[in-house]
Amino acid sequence: MIDELKKLQKDLGKQIHIERIKAEISQEDLAEFAGISVATLSKLERGLVLPTVETSFRLAKALNMTMSELFTFNF
Repeated sequence: MIDELKKLQKDLGKQIHIERIKAEISQEDLAEFAGISVATLSKLERGLVLPTVETSFRLAKALNMTMSELFTFNF
């Protein structure tokens, strides 16, 4: 189970990074839109931490995505 969580962390981080780049949003802007620090966003994008449900919702909204889309990895 730990390995599955680590994979989820990495995949979600990659997804957030890809979607942020596609939307042409800086880390600073996305962090501000989502109400989190740039340091936290950086950790999320690098797959070092998992976001809370609330943070996931805010990130999805800031990226104009649904939660389902945010957690659907197509890479």
